[in-house]
Amino acid sequence: MKDITMLKSELSRFQKQILGELRPYLVDTKSFLDAKEWFYDSPNIFVYNQNSKLYISSEDSGKDYISYLEKNNSFKYLPNNEIKILPHEEFEVDLKCDLLGDVSIWLMLVEYSSQEKIKVHTIPVNKKIKVRTSENTRKIRLALRVSGSGIGIIEDIRIERSKEQIMQPQVITKKGTKKETPKRISDIKMACILDEFSMTCFEQEVNLITFNKGNWQEILSENIPDVLFVESAWRGNYGTWENMIARYNNQDKSPLINLLNWCKQNSIPTVFWNKEDPIHFDRFIDTAKLFDYIYTTDANMIENYQKASGHKNVFSLPFSAEPNFHNPIKIQERRNEKICFAGSFYANRHEERKRDMENILDIAAKFGLDIFDRNYEKNAKGTTHFSFPERFNENIVGSLKYDEIDKAYKGYKFMLNVNSVKYSPTMFSRRVFEGLASGTPIISSYSEGVKKIFKDIVLISENQQELESNINKLMNDEGYYRQKSLEGIREVYLHHTYKHRIQYIFKNMGIDISLNPKKVTVMSIVKSKEEFFYILDQFKEQTWKEKELVVFVEIFDGYIDLLNEYNKDDQISTYVLSYMNEYSRLSEVIKNEYVAYLNPMNFYGENYLLDLMIATDYSPADIIGKSSIYSYDRKKKTTKELNKNKEYEYVSDLAMDASVMNMKVFSGENVFSILDRMRNSETTSSYFKKGFRLLSVDKYNFLKNGLNAESKAQNKLQK
Repeated sequence: MKDITMLKSELSRFQKQILGELRPYLVDTKSFLDAKEWFYDSPNIFVYNQNSKLYISSEDSGKDYISYLEKNNSFKYLPNNEIKILPHEEFEVDLKCDLLGDVSIWLMLVEYSSQEKIKVHTIPVNKKIKVRTSENTRKIRLALRVSGSGIGIIEDIRIERSKEQIMQPQVITKKGTKKETPKRISDIKMACILDEFSMTCFEQEVNLITFNKGNWQEILSENIPDVLFVESAWRGNYGTWENMIARYNNQDKSPLINLLNWCKQNSIPTVFWNKEDPIHFDRFIDTAKLFDYIYTTDANMIENYQKASGHKNVFSLPFSAEPNFHNPIKIQERRNEKICFAGSFYANRHEERKRDMENILDIAAKFGLDIFDRNYEKNAKGTTHFSFPERFNENIVGSLKYDEIDKAYKGYKFMLNVNSVKYSPTMFSRRVFEGLASGTPIISSYSEGVKKIFKDIVLISENQQELESNINKLMNDEGYYRQKSLEGIREVYLHHTYKHRIQYIFKNMGIDISLNPKKVTVMSIVKSKEEFFYILDQFKEQTWKEKELVVFVEIFDGYIDLLNEYNKDDQISTYVLSYMNEYSRLSEVIKNEYVAYLNPMNFYGENYLLDLMIATDYSPADIIGKSSIYSYDRKKKTTKELNKNKEYEYVSDLAMDASVMNMKVFSGENVFSILDRMRNSETTSSYFKKGFRLLSVDKYNFLKNGLNAESKAQNKLQK
């Protein structure tokens, strides 16, 4: 008996030792993306690295294999490079890969016992798949099956072990242990109780974990979150937490309290956000004070929460915009030349709001007004407390469903905002953030918060004559209108998206989450010192901070001085153009994800790069530029608009010297060929034909042939 007990103890010790050596991820991402770690013997396959990604080029319609870490493509051989695995181990596989052309790629995961091959798993890319190993499995090998002609670009690989099976200190398994800290927003696992709209937006940025009152412990034990985030939800998680978050009579909060206690035991921080402040402070204060961190839409309520909760971890958190939904990309050819209001009227409450609304609706009606009544169905049956005054009946055009709100945000030239809360420095409607992100200027009744956060971007005044004058200017002055539109987009995308709010929440917990701002390399080809310094000035004027400059110089007097002076730091580099025949690919010189070519003959306004790079947040397009542009006639000294009405829409062609381009579009191209086409201001239509997407944004901050144009012409396009 003693021998058996000792044997069991030894086996247990051995298993713990093996488990302790196991890492949460089966393979190292950096190693997996290293072309040198892959074996292939087919002449139709070429594997290489570019921008820290793994490129697989296939020129064969047949089927080929490439193997990771092994020096053969025969699965019958036992692997020489062990990837440790346990019997019945479960893990999730997620291989992120862009496919260009007709190529198909599958991940092959092969299980082996100590003596032979047991099983082969064929796993698709861009889809999370769970795999469970067999009883006799001791090791695995990985390979890729490639078929068809084209290019596969592997960006990331995650083969993550089940948390329950890993005894490693970075994962919470019991009180007192630590969890690996997320470094990027996309890494965050957020357990949540949210209403539908917030859930739809947050899930675009983080990995949401949802649950109900009955299964929360099972779900969270299997998938340990980084944080529990609960908002002032009325029907949280699709109704499964209804009547549990706000205060109600005869309420049993035990499921929520048990959830919070479990989070505390497992060192998971808990966050509550009251998006209904200050009006519904009393409805949610009992819940809010149970949490580690409290956020409120109204900064004026912070002191109240601190007193009620007994701690100082209370912060303001205004609303925000989600780029995937709130952006200026067209939904129709032309916007309706009217003012739009989408919301409710309250005849029996919020007297000040009621008065403000009637005043601003009266002004708007003079310019053309459409109202989308949130209570349209109720009011259609007869007059209710939510009925708009009778004089606005002709302006009411119906209601909008949840997925139709774009009609209000992007279907009209202007939006109205009316505030129930006027004197909060942070609380006002979501529609302000969302409308501005959509490129729609907003006319608002007075709000301290709107004025503080957006200053003069939003037209706001309690003086009716002044407000009417400003609306008239918006209606009739295109330059003024477009200035307000661009200012709104920039302000929201630089400071007020869901990513910014999430980063702020984690910052207050002492966790630094990177937003990974996208970097762009500005390129140019110059044939004189004058052109060099012109491009240098244009580059320095750009307000987008994440930028580098690479200038290719031809042979001219003084070019050596430029090489000596402008190769001293990482931000500015200079190359002799003819020397580029030493390189085969542009990626050998350009290390950033995006590139922009500046033509010395053009004028680029200070916000040229800013607006193009902001667009990379709301569009997956590979090339983003300007189809509608202004061109300068040097002889006549006149400016002409070309290709009108091609803004904020997907197109089939853009000029290379009026665009930012993702480096992946140049895959497989000779560097000299690319530079020649840039210097000749050729178009990007060939990339469209290859399947890349092209987005045209606004027409400002660029003047074709604008070198030495009159300052008046240049300034007119500076927005």
